[in-house]
Amino acid sequence: MAARASVNPTFPAFNVPGVNVEALVALQKANLETFVQVQKLVTEAAQAAWAQHLKRVDGWQAQIESAFKGFDLAKKPEAYAKDAQAAVETAIAEARSVVEHGVKTQQEVAKLVTERMVANLNELKTLAA
Repeated sequence: MAARASVNPTFPAFNVPGVNVEALVALQKANLETFVQVQKLVTEAAQAAWAQHLKRVDGWQAQIESAFKGFDLAKKPEAYAKDAQAAVETAIAEARSVVEHGVKTQQEVAKLVTERMVANLNELKTLAA
């Protein structure tokens, strides 16, 4: 059997008068790097929201079990209402936390994308000059 020769593909030169191809490639590379950063932020936010949701569901399950086990006919309805109010307040606080984290992530994404767009425009102006 013949030995395989190492082949390094070569591409023809892409020369367009007045166009800096390397700068355009670098620009797209920077765009992709920003996209990866954005994806990482969004993925981390989604994972955090899901983890908090699972924690919340576990908490609700424990509350329901506790309510059924600790049900006492002698206990006044006002006491149960206080427990329910505390549970609702906790759920609202947790939801607020998820929303705040989501808003923070959106702001970070918007900042990254805006900075990248400004850099693109500045680079394109430089390339056009």
